[in-house]
Amino acid sequence: FVKDVIGGAGNALNEVATGTGNFVKDVVGSGTNVVGKVVETGVGAVDKVVSGTGTAVGQILEGNLGGALGTVAGTVLDTGFGILGGGVDIFGNIVSDTLTIGKNVLGSVVDTGVVLFCAVGGLIVDCRKAPGSVSVAPLPFQCRGKSDVIIVIDASGSVGSLNFKKQLSFAANLAGAFLIGPNNARFGVVGFSTNYQKWFNLNQYNAPVEVMQAILRTPYSAGVTATDKALNSIIDNKMFDAANGGRPDAKDIVIVLTDGQSDKPSATQTAANKLRSRGAIIFSVGIGLGNNKGELVSIAGNEENVFNADDFDLLNNVLYQLAQRTCAASGSEEKPVVVEPPIEVVPPECQAQADVIYVVDASGSIGPKNYKKVQQFTVDIAKSFRIGKNEVQFGSVIFSSVAQKWFDLKDNRNIAQLRRALLSGPYFNSTTRTDKALDLIRSENMFGRSAGGRDAAQKIVILLTDGASDDKKKTLAAANKLKNNDVNIIAVGVGNAELAELRAVASSNDDVLFANTFDALDKVKDQVIERTCE
Repeated sequence: FVKDVIGGAGNALNEVATGTGNFVKDVVGSGTNVVGKVVETGVGAVDKVVSGTGTAVGQILEGNLGGALGTVAGTVLDTGFGILGGGVDIFGNIVSDTLTIGKNVLGSVVDTGVVLFCAVGGLIVDCRKAPGSVSVAPLPFQCRGKSDVIIVIDASGSVGSLNFKKQLSFAANLAGAFLIGPNNARFGVVGFSTNYQKWFNLNQYNAPVEVMQAILRTPYSAGVTATDKALNSIIDNKMFDAANGGRPDAKDIVIVLTDGQSDKPSATQTAANKLRSRGAIIFSVGIGLGNNKGELVSIAGNEENVFNADDFDLLNNVLYQLAQRTCAASGSEEKPVVVEPPIEVVPPECQAQADVIYVVDASGSIGPKNYKKVQQFTVDIAKSFRIGKNEVQFGSVIFSSVAQKWFDLKDNRNIAQLRRALLSGPYFNSTTRTDKALDLIRSENMFGRSAGGRDAAQKIVILLTDGASDDKKKTLAAANKLKNNDVNIIAVGVGNAELAELRAVASSNDDVLFANTFDALDKVKDQVIERTCE
């Protein structure tokens, strides 16, 4: 039953339930758990959600919840289950207490209190209430460019049904980072394995939540990897043409997600070349160790448009970068999104006025689990300060083989916003170019007024690293340039970090802190806070 519902093979009330009795009358009428945990919570889902002729899913999506609107939506979230006890792909909570049913949630002007949805574990949920949501969507921005984006999703047998759902969540979260509509971004989806399936056209959905729902309904087919057929189908079916929602003034973008080499590499490259020759920009995302880097480059046309995740659980580490690049290709700037999740705030111990920039090592020697510990460490430090434009501000740079400005000093005006931004940073899993991160602070003028910097505030860099930099000479030179511009550098080393280099980089020996392990970071937290406050 659940399999057929997910695959879209039939109507849950009629075709799939055939042979089991009158589904609506016998199952819903008897009060048993058609809506899984919702019924068990005693919300009255049978009366208020299921009308007797429509599914609970349909009623929730259409907003026909009757008097149980707030409670039903909240309870679905709180139990962690979707309709049918979590068996169906999507429909966790589309409804929020603060929103009107049917409102274009992400399409409204982004402001304090905006509720964003995350695709987590096959459910669309309020990101603030999603377990572990800090590591997934929402991204700290919304793109408002005008682009026609087609996502090509690998549904081959090597992916597996569970990982396929993770892939769909990734794609849905990517779409959720864009303002969607006739004058903004539009999304279409093609799934592929042995054959392709055009899942929906660009003009089929015009609201972010609708697009996210549709992506999560993409069926899994479990065949071979005919990437060429999927790419050719975009041209053959004229998916970028006006009849299917394409717009002459919108940038054509294709995003290919795959976990392995295509069955016909030459045909795949030919199909990709045809798309690019027609003006499309292609991004390729390789997942796992089975993909061919050379083929990913041949699909995208260059290495800059290639992204890699070591496994499906690490897909979200490339989400921000891919969304940024897609947004840039749309010819748009990112607009910051303000989301205020519930958070316990420790009473601030320090009331200094300072501009603090974290420089966070995301190299391969750290590992994903320890990287999360580093992220939490940055949050724990920030919670000891009063956050605001007249008090302490934080910015962030994340580095590995490259350095990326994660956010500016002016971007997060309270601890809730700052916490979410710090915990959502990407993990790069490569080498240790500390020099690039320190140089980026100057090249991007991150202490400047345009980034939120204040002339009267102390300028502080907190470097967090677990190893020696790849180029010590350049790292020391970059650090000295910052220090010569009245920037105080606090260096926090973990594990194999080189003490001599930390001392050379830091403003003084007192500004060098060391933890033997990532679990021991908490032991130096108070010292970092004290040095920052001074």
